Amino acid sequence: MKHSDFKIGTVFNSCTGQRWQCTDVGPRTILAIELKPELESSWFAGPPYPVVEVPFDEIDISRVYQLRLSTENDLRKRKRVFK
Repeated sequence: MKHSDFKIGTVFNSCTGQRWQCTDVGPRTILAIELKPELESSWFAGPPYPVVEVPFDEIDISRVYQLRLSTENDLRKRKRVFK
């Protein structure tokens, strides 16, 4: 992704499979919180956020990606089959 792709609320994935939500956009970095599935949605409401905001610099930003909706739906279907 590019820095210009981010706005507050943008959801994206890291190369390690973690899902993140952008909480702030700076001139060269962004801040994001990890969307952990075991936490209730109230943990992701803010600011302030009860979970740690992690900075992503220019190098980190170039390594993250967004899943398209159709890809997310396909992944959910596959998870149901293998459970």
